[in-house]
Amino acid sequence: MVAMQNGRLSGNRGGRKADKDLVRAVALDVLGQHGIERAPVDPLAIAKSLGIVVQSSDKLEGCFSGCLLRAGASFGILYSTGIRNKGYQRFTVAHELGHFSLSDHHRVLFEKGALHRSESGFSSGVWYEQEADLFGVELLIPEFLFHKHRREFATGLDGVKGLAELFQTSLTATGIRYASLCTEAVAVVVSEGDRFCTPSCRGRSYRRWVCSRGSGGRRGSSRARASLEE
Repeated sequence: MVAMQNGRLSGNRGGRKADKDLVRAVALDVLGQHGIERAPVDPLAIAKSLGIVVQSSDKLEGCFSGCLLRAGASFGILYSTGIRNKGYQRFTVAHELGHFSLSDHHRVLFEKGALHRSESGFSSGVWYEQEADLFGVELLIPEFLFHKHRREFATGLDGVKGLAELFQTSLTATGIRYASLCTEAVAVVVSEGDRFCTPSCRGRSYRRWVCSRGSGGRRGSSRARASLEE
């Protein structure tokens, strides 16, 4: 993810770090304020209750997945019609809700304009984009609901798929959350083109996600199919 304001790169990659504890606390507060105790969490309903208008748009440029707009004291969220994955659409809205809910972001995001565009997807080195990604996961797959439902599904990839269906989230977001919260030794490997990364892993020895590159597609889409092997 790269954040841009008025066409310029923004943020300090070498400075402030994402505050995971703060993000978790704010996400739990939002869930509590809306009385959410069961899955799936609906980010569009949360936005509506906060007076935030959410709309799809075919006007977002390039690889931007969504944006947060401000007009005085009012806010709006746009997400790209180019996103075909329903789970990724929901995550994009949750990501922008993170920017809205984490008030310290406003000073940075709207310093030079009333529009902030994002490409959500766990790859940014900018602290406030990392926090918005973390918020999206904490909101859509809160830890207390993850542990409530985790044992309803098999261990490994089948479990990730089952949880993704339950929470209505993408396999990427669910897999990363799975690896960070489950007690089993597991790692997640994400690939795009010829690049591979392991955004989350747990345990000294872990099962390996075997990724084979697929048939391409737009940036941000899934380019890999994964299977578990011992």
